[in-house]
Amino acid sequence: GVITAAVAWWLGSSNQRGGTLCVLTAMPESGLEIEGLTVTASFTDDEIGGQAPVNSYGGEYSAGGTVFKVGEVARTLMAGSDEAMAVEDAYFEALSAATAYVYDGDTLTLLDPDGAQLLVFRRAE
Repeated sequence: GVITAAVAWWLGSSNQRGGTLCVLTAMPESGLEIEGLTVTASFTDDEIGGQAPVNSYGGEYSAGGTVFKVGEVARTLMAGSDEAMAVEDAYFEALSAATAYVYDGDTLTLLDPDGAQLLVFRRAE
């Protein structure tokens, strides 16, 4: 995908092994509490992957300008607690609904078409 230089720097590129690892800090639109659950996303040039509360996942994404789009995402099919699965389902729903992003320092926020904050990530050290 075509990625602007600044975003490529933020999201990482294929010469960084595993790209940039981000940790989910909030899902504002979902109203769900993610405290105690870990969700990660790793971005390379055109692939996103990581660990949701229960399952690991991977897929393709594209980003350019302010546009962000995740394609088909495959995930493993383990079952977890109701709470963890609710967060996981909401996470994947938000990922597929994201159409734009903004980043500020170490924070990456994915937005829906109305500009609502779907997912807020912090870049892992």
